[in-house]
Amino acid sequence: MVSLRRADRLTEKARDRLERILRTHPADAPLRRSAWGLVGLVLLQIVAGLANVALLAPVWMQLVHLLLADLVWIALVLSSARALSSNAAP
Repeated sequence: MVSLRRADRLTEKARDRLERILRTHPADAPLRRSAWGLVGLVLLQIVAGLANVALLAPVWMQLVHLLLADLVWIALVLSSARALSSNAAP
């Protein structure tokens, strides 16, 4: 139960950060696409985690979960770089 509360707080922070990014860069279509792609990956990661629990974590599902975690980090880094570069542009 405690871990679910923590996960809820983390997803709330991530949602707030995404909303802030989208409000600050309303006309930047590539940034919006990458931000929504990140949201989709995070949701897919949550579904994979739930499937891990439901299926008692078979090896193939653990590998899918780890692959999704890597993809989430890559998308986060790329979205952050895009947001920072659009802030720096005059």
